[in-house]
Amino acid sequence: MKEEIVRLIELMKENNIDYYLVETSDDHNSEYTAKYFQVRAYLSGFTGSAGSLLISQTKAYLWTDGRYFIQAAGELDGSEIELMKMGEKGVPSISNFLAINMKDGQKLAYDGRTVSAKYELSLKERLSSLNISIENEIDLAGQVYDESNNRPAMTFSKIVDYSVEYAGLDRTAKLDKLRMYMNVEEIEALVITALDDIAWLFNIRANDVPYNPVAMAYATIYKDKADLYLNIASLDDQLKLALEGSGINIKAYADFYQDIKALDIKLSGDKNSVNAVVLKAVKSTGGRLINSPISLWKAVKNKTEIEGMRKAHINDGIAFARFMTWLDGLETDFYGNYVDEDDNCLTEIDMANKLEEERKKFDSYQEPSFEPISAIKDHGAIIHYSADEESNADICSDTFLLMDTGAQYLSGTTDITRT
Repeated sequence: MKEEIVRLIELMKENNIDYYLVETSDDHNSEYTAKYFQVRAYLSGFTGSAGSLLISQTKAYLWTDGRYFIQAAGELDGSEIELMKMGEKGVPSISNFLAINMKDGQKLAYDGRTVSAKYELSLKERLSSLNISIENEIDLAGQVYDESNNRPAMTFSKIVDYSVEYAGLDRTAKLDKLRMYMNVEEIEALVITALDDIAWLFNIRANDVPYNPVAMAYATIYKDKADLYLNIASLDDQLKLALEGSGINIKAYADFYQDIKALDIKLSGDKNSVNAVVLKAVKSTGGRLINSPISLWKAVKNKTEIEGMRKAHINDGIAFARFMTWLDGLETDFYGNYVDEDDNCLTEIDMANKLEEERKKFDSYQEPSFEPISAIKDHGAIIHYSADEESNADICSDTFLLMDTGAQYLSGTTDITRT
């Protein structure tokens, strides 16, 4: 068994824990996570973006969905971790597995910051008939990662003001709208943890998470003020003054949990995004979970945003047309492989790099919106395939090339697939 798993089991025994759950997410229920939060990948060796690792005192199991069956089978080979193929016949969900296997008096534990409130509520409901205990504030997996001395530090990028030129509505107007909603719904304080909601509400952008223009942040909105928790050093003086001028108190990212646990006001949080530790804080104040309106407001684009999305897609279309023109003009060698001017074979990675090169010609281009998928032949049948130095295949003229990519522009985001 992997030494990382063995060490975790040692800690489980020391803490009288029978099952330990390690989820993929960060504290914000994000789809993409910074390297600091990729604990499950470190422990299991499986690097896919979706999966759950469950460890007993004798065995380890990894659940993932059909996008990653092939990848997981390869990366788990020799690890003694059993692959649980979600949705396949005879494969129980994690909650059903625990309901079948846990015994009276046993304990399940996890880091509740990385488990959504919604999932914890469903898990507890499924296990409610069992005489077991659940501990949701013990980070044994993170401890193992820290002990390895291989855990990357949490990194923060510069936070910038997202201009009304692109947003179409300033942060003060958005906060006023949210407070009107809170007044109608009798919400005293609203906790926001979803990074994209915070980026939208406060009109800020950063690069703290791969492929997403967001800053690591939390927020608590009150009737007369707002607390914004982030890496203070990431703000320049001008943006800090602008935020404070809108009634926003700037606080340290690390202080969020201690602050919300100390509040004597009823808290509310979005049932679709807050984590289990935030849920505990909400309950302790007599507050409740709600359906935050922010996601719906983001979905209804104003005229500026609509025009920005159009512009982003026009730019992306031009970049792709230029890429296709370049591809059509390439020469092939005797074997039918595409080659550059020096007769070097061009590869899947070369295709992705060339397309990004064309996108970079637009000043508003920021970064890819997800990891590029550039896949030839059978690689095109692997869902979420990403070429690396080992798999990187030559591009030949007698088959299909799948390009599934996207771009972040200042005015909008694209996600396109072309074959």
